Amino acid sequence: MSNIAAGTTSGTALVSTGNTSGELQLQVNGTTPSVTLAANGSIGVGSSPSYGTNGQLLTSSGTGSAPTWTTPSTGALVLLSTVTASASATVDIETTFSSTYDVYLIEASGISVASDGVPLVCQMKIGGSYITTTTYLYHSASNGSNSGTYSAYNSGASSNIYFIDNIGNAANRMANFYMHVSNPSSTTKSKMVAWQGGCISAAGVLFSIVGSGINTGTAALTGIRFSTNGNGNITAGSFRLYGIANS
Repeated sequence: MSNIAAGTTSGTALVSTGNTSGELQLQVNGTTPSVTLAANGSIGVGSSPSYGTNGQLLTSSGTGSAPTWTTPSTGALVLLSTVTASASATVDIETTFSSTYDVYLIEASGISVASDGVPLVCQMKIGGSYITTTTYLYHSASNGSNSGTYSAYNSGASSNIYFIDNIGNAANRMANFYMHVSNPSSTTKSKMVAWQGGCISAAGVLFSIVGSGINTGTAALTGIRFSTNGNGNITAGSFRLYGIANS
């Protein structure tokens, strides 16, 4: 190893010593390693050089301590799975709801349908099975680009959550939305979702949509199923599931 030793006084020159290891080392006070450059170009820090692991970043510890290798944050959203519809009677999002996150986000884009003017509904997989009984409650409000009046659809006893109405099937018609799924792993709370989005109707009207719904079941939720409520296939579109970091 070749060493460059920092002098202990202003009058002391840097001294280079070497062997055949191919490393270059900066020492503090002439004896304590501070930064090591290995023969392959990797950088080590500290008296017993730490080179970190793949993907880590060198982070400052301020003026009083040496920098350290740290793993960068993955951010608030963690992509868990993507399901792409292709002439699908149902689209099931099941990978993966767990106790890792308190809240999940489903982001759906470019959702197109085979039949004209159909709704989009969802059902929940609770306790290992998709619930089809009338144990859903929901309220969804919308207004169109052709009117300043709001309309709503709601139910206190439904077999699904009806959250988008009247999606057109022309080439330029689609629906886009995002849906939050809260506390899926709880075994004491009803399962709640909340959504916001929009669609272009069969008549070419833009509708803005917002709402929320629950199933009264309290077992763990492990899936969300989307469909047109028996009115034809979902022909295209992407459904992405994200975990939202707890902190």
